[in-house]
Amino acid sequence: MKAKTPFVERVRFTSAKGFRMMMVASVQSMVVVSRYALLPSGEVVPAASDTSLTGSLFGKSGRIHSTATYGGFQPAR
Repeated sequence: MKAKTPFVERVRFTSAKGFRMMMVASVQSMVVVSRYALLPSGEVVPAASDTSLTGSLFGKSGRIHSTATYGGFQPAR
């Protein structure tokens, strides 16, 4: 009997406090959630990434949200 190896399925990164970038952008909060999947071969691959940023650019406040999903995995040579 072969035992399954545990893996991390979800990783969440958050900013502890706001920060400035290049003197023109201010990030008030940032959250990045990455998800991973286990292939039938036992390899762990990225499945999705979800990012949310709240802040301002050139004095205008706003929020940016992006989602990326991955599929169609093939083994590397």
